[in-house]
Amino acid sequence: MRFLLGLLFLLSTTSAVLAQEVQSPSAQQSGATRVITTSGAASVHIPVDRVMVRLEIANWNTDLRVADRENNTRISKIMSVAKKFKIDESNIIAGEISIRPTDKSNSGSFSSGNPSGYRVSKEINYELSNVAILPDFITGVMEAGADKVLSVKFDNSNLRKYKDEARLLAIRAAKEKAISWYSKRLVPLC
Repeated sequence: MRFLLGLLFLLSTTSAVLAQEVQSPSAQQSGATRVITTSGAASVHIPVDRVMVRLEIANWNTDLRVADRENNTRISKIMSVAKKFKIDESNIIAGEISIRPTDKSNSGSFSSGNPSGYRVSKEINYELSNVAILPDFITGVMEAGADKVLSVKFDNSNLRKYKDEARLLAIRAAKEKAISWYSKRLVPLC
């Protein structure tokens, strides 16, 4: 199944992008200047060429060392899934690590006294440059032992280029608007 995604970023620039001086004869004598100020907006369709996936792997055990060892075993299995999908190691980043004492209910809270166990949680961030593998990748890491997909972020590696393009289109739209107003005399000259 081919996985196609497109993002629409509405990039608008609402600044004074064109100021046209218009002077009437009385304004010329008094030194006053009339100015037309317009703003423009533009939208650019930006294709998705990368996906950021953030996973959580968590374990609970009465022994902290056992909880950490079990967590690392599951992470190893998840890393083998990443290798299967040919994700470069430079696109895999360790995230937050949390070790929390818990009470007998394993509710994640601990008030006082001796803890009944420990919750060990680690996050791994993956950058997928092949958007089409996302559904199979998520299925694979969940089957390998990931507890949660904390986030999936769609992105474009050339975002700056598209923002600049949108700004130029917005400036062009503002200029056309100012010229149109002036040529139709929608803006009084005096």
